[in-house]
Amino acid sequence: MVFLTSIDILDTGFLSKSNRSSQLSASERVNSGTALRLKGVEMELSSSSNVDKETFTGEFSDISCPLISVNPDEITLTLYLNSNNTTTSNVWGVDDMGSLSLLRRLPKTKGFKAIYYPVSTNIRQRNKQMIWEIGTPDTTESQGDINITLATTESDSAGTNGFDLTAVNYIAVRFETCSISQDSQSSKIVVKLGGVITA
Repeated sequence: MVFLTSIDILDTGFLSKSNRSSQLSASERVNSGTALRLKGVEMELSSSSNVDKETFTGEFSDISCPLISVNPDEITLTLYLNSNNTTTSNVWGVDDMGSLSLLRRLPKTKGFKAIYYPVSTNIRQRNKQMIWEIGTPDTTESQGDINITLATTESDSAGTNGFDLTAVNYIAVRFETCSISQDSQSSKIVVKLGGVITA
């Protein structure tokens, strides 16, 4: 089921967005290359530059601090999992605990990860999603290498097969960190994924 705050994370198995010559095997991809559908996700994108912060005491200059380099854009995802959610017996069901071990693998596999809002048309307020506005559709993908499931109508709760990354605006990410926490008084598990947006 796609919610307003749903996102899909797909381990593409490709080392580069632009080079699709050799896809990693299913065993080398998180969830065997099937997208993880997550709900209740908070997302933060940040960008920065590496500015020369050296000061020259007593010296006046109207030249601003030089820009040494541009740092990669960073992404942070915060996921709230419910340890009581363990059933997928209906379209509303979600196995949060089943996702835990898969999320831990995201920084460890080699392929870039595609993050996207899993709808194919402007339904469920797709145009209000940060991923949709910042992301871009794939220009390299050819049907057959990557298959994804998208909702096509408001009532399409199970999703429709036969799409690829040309059908969505996505952000390509390489995750670097994954941290998981749970307090002693709650069934809530918080997963934080951090990484960089890749070209």
